[in-house]
Amino acid sequence: MKIGIFTFYIMLIATLTIQFANAAEDKKELNEQEIHFSQATKLGNAGLKKIVKIAAYDNKNSDVKKAIETAKQIQTGPDFSKYSHVDLAQFYSHVGWLYAEDNNPSEAINYYMLSLENRSPYDYGSYRFSINQLLAASVKAKKMDEVYNALAPKHLPSLSLNQILLIAELYSQNLRFDLAEKLFALADEESKKYNDTQRYLYFATYIKNATLHKRQDVLEKIAAQYSSENKTIKWSQLVAWKKNVADEWLPIKKVPPLYPRTALARGINGYTVAEYTVDVNGKTKDITIIEEYPEGYFGKESIKAAKQFLYKPYIGPDGLPVEMHNLRNRFTFYINP
Repeated sequence: MKIGIFTFYIMLIATLTIQFANAAEDKKELNEQEIHFSQATKLGNAGLKKIVKIAAYDNKNSDVKKAIETAKQIQTGPDFSKYSHVDLAQFYSHVGWLYAEDNNPSEAINYYMLSLENRSPYDYGSYRFSINQLLAASVKAKKMDEVYNALAPKHLPSLSLNQILLIAELYSQNLRFDLAEKLFALADEESKKYNDTQRYLYFATYIKNATLHKRQDVLEKIAAQYSSENKTIKWSQLVAWKKNVADEWLPIKKVPPLYPRTALARGINGYTVAEYTVDVNGKTKDITIIEEYPEGYFGKESIKAAKQFLYKPYIGPDGLPVEMHNLRNRFTFYINP
């Protein structure tokens, strides 16, 4: 899989977390899979902690099947109905991951779908992660059409332009340009809602993937559509720019927010989703809180932190830096019990 735009999206919607619990205190090192499991403990859920404990990886003594059996016991237990949607999303995501590790991609797909059903679309990092898990499992299980059909009616229209383009690229890279084209059609309509830079991004990404699959017919269709819109950027500039679409638009600095005193004193956990614009110098502005739970505790500190973010300026097809709008970042506030 290529990095480039994929890495760009991952970093763009990366989540800042105040404190991370450690699921394997006795281990000196955690590999990436262990870290993935350790995130679950921040929910303070005994059931998830139990799965983490059993499935903690040292790449030698892991017992995935035992962890799956434990998950089944938890799922049929009396307390399972009390789980919040956040807990359920994490639970199903982890169980799906276990099935994927156990080479059972079909069952992994079932649990990833359950995870996605319990996630908020505003939780962009986790929402995107569940979709990517689904895509990876669908490739392995050779069920890309089935998963696409499950995602299309409800989940795909709620995604941002960047996420739609990401999924289109993933389908394209897995030799399913027919499915990628459906995503590009969705991206076509979505990009019309934004400024010219987002429109150029749609065109450039579509050009790049059509070129990858040597689809001259598609390139001619894109060229005709682009010509009809009378954009100021020449077609030759756009074709050249598409080679640089994968250039990273990196956050140079991200600052975690302070924990509000009132919430800290009362032992309240929560999160916010901040939306903002990044100007031509890479600084954030026009910051608003579009989601906060619980309300009234974490918004001010989240805005203060977002004001200190600094990004590498995004370069448009004319070679000049441009503003990027509607960027979002989730701040998680958690107190270790």
